[in-house]
Amino acid sequence: MEELMQDQSDDFCFKILLCFSHAHRVVYSATCQEAHARSAVKLLERQLPHFDRWKRFHDQGEVMCTIATLLRDLRLDEQVVTWFQRAGVIAQEHGFFSLESKTCRGLGRAAREEGRFEEGLSLLRNALAAAELNELDRPVYELYALEALIEALLAAGSLEEVEPLVLRYRDLINAQRGLAGFSFLELHATLCSARLLQALRLSTPC
Repeated sequence: MEELMQDQSDDFCFKILLCFSHAHRVVYSATCQEAHARSAVKLLERQLPHFDRWKRFHDQGEVMCTIATLLRDLRLDEQVVTWFQRAGVIAQEHGFFSLESKTCRGLGRAAREEGRFEEGLSLLRNALAAAELNELDRPVYELYALEALIEALLAAGSLEEVEPLVLRYRDLINAQRGLAGFSFLELHATLCSARLLQALRLSTPC
């Protein structure tokens, strides 16, 4: 990679970094070999100055979230929070509600994993509120925010709050019928409904 980038333009170097980081992420997804996750993190970090120079701040924040997600897989919890917080600063400075939703989801999950359940739920509710305002007009942000909040509420046993969220989730899915990726999203909605029914059965006396 370094040989390919030698004496090349910034644009060319960025494309090489993009290709190699993507390759490591694909291999990591297929094999779960942590070495590929670590390599992907290093290459993604090297992309950040390019985004800053080109003022592509949304993309910069998205890459920070990707780094945080990989670090979470590597169980480097403190770094996970730092990267999500850095992305959150960019989201707030530039009014990127889509990015704010993503960072709140990441921080909410981290808080829950550390045992701060109420803080985690608050962050996940913020993620849903931001997703509703996302400037990209993509329902997927709201779907993922709903999914994360539903999972957290099920774990907390807050079934009354869960039920309308699941119905809202399915309504969003139905609105996407015929679009690319619908089958994948419909599966998620079905799983959410199934988990809700299971939780209701467990909570109902025989």
